[in-house]
Amino acid sequence: GREYVAGAVKEALIEEGISMEQMKGMRDVTELKNGDGTVTLHMISGNLLTAVGSAFIAFGVTFGQMLKLEFEPAWYSKSIISTF
Repeated sequence: GREYVAGAVKEALIEEGISMEQMKGMRDVTELKNGDGTVTLHMISGNLLTAVGSAFIAFGVTFGQMLKLEFEPAWYSKSIISTF
């Protein structure tokens, strides 16, 4: 299974009828903080890229890098540091 981030809370999705099995691999908004204090707002698992809504710039830059497009990430934000 792949891991992914979602801009939702698992408990709310359970109330809507989604099962924990269906959410396997999901990190919800309450689980974005890592043990080292960093926060995961976008994630790559294989060729799957996911992000929470507030990470749309990092998502776009990383997506462009995955597609091997030629562009300058700093055009979008000087604070973007991609790990891809």
